[in-house]
Amino acid sequence: MRALAFAAALFISVATTAKTIADARIFAEQLITVSLPEVISKKNDTERLAALKKLFHENLDFDTISNFILGPHARRASADDLAAFRISFENFITVAQANNFDGIGGVNIRIDSIRPAQREGEFFLTSRSIFDDPRARPVEIVWRLRYTPAGFKVADVVIEGMSLAASLRSEYSNIMQAADARGENPVRSLSAQLETRAAELRARQ
Repeated sequence: MRALAFAAALFISVATTAKTIADARIFAEQLITVSLPEVISKKNDTERLAALKKLFHENLDFDTISNFILGPHARRASADDLAAFRISFENFITVAQANNFDGIGGVNIRIDSIRPAQREGEFFLTSRSIFDDPRARPVEIVWRLRYTPAGFKVADVVIEGMSLAASLRSEYSNIMQAADARGENPVRSLSAQLETRAAELRARQ
């Protein structure tokens, strides 16, 4: 009887995992084959920025990314400061990344694999971008997908072995440490710098 119960529990566990992987693939295919190509197809700067803002807002897990980037400062920051940073960060990263989509031209993005991560509810999606320009080599990107109450979201992007979240955490940590040494609120100081950078990038577009 106990063995039967164990087998039933194992079957339910496997079935649940399979369904979750299937859901992750549905999210990935929408992101890779529909949403990203739509952004790339925009030739006008204003349209591209609007499309990318929608893409990021709907598909990136800004709460998880923000908490990771801020590190120990996230635990000491007020709810208002965290909310303000999230908005500033989302605005900055959207404007900054919009420039990377300019002039990409023809590109075919395909899904190579999706596999579970060690943490429950997380998956690694590996994609490969192949460009029409024969001089451009294929680019491998690993997306860390995380299941949230709002569905699957992207919690990190690793391009050619480099984690975007880890790179930003290292860069922003130096900014917050310097602000802390000056007796300033580190999270507010970082938010203000990101707003300034975003405004400067918009002025160049």
